[in-house]
Amino acid sequence: NLESFLKKNKDIDPEFILFLKSNRLSKSEIRTCILINSEINNDEISNLLGISVKSFYMKRHRISKKLNLQSSKDLNTFLSKKLFKLKGNNNKN
Repeated sequence: NLESFLKKNKDIDPEFILFLKSNRLSKSEIRTCILINSEINNDEISNLLGISVKSFYMKRHRISKKLNLQSSKDLNTFLSKKLFKLKGNNNKN
């Protein structure tokens, strides 16, 4: 359940979640983005999600398409830069 996952990970920026929701990502896709941003390797993420590594790569590809990225290879960089930018804006307030 995404809600319990988020409660257990209080360091996740709520602005980051809102950004992902605004891009019409599903709860499962949001959870996947959070895991990707947690610097967990792909094998561990696929195990946590209970899916094969191949299915995980397909999920990454679909998320990348929704975020208008050129390839799923750009997803890690995009997510980390977006979170950094959001945290930077929060610190200015």
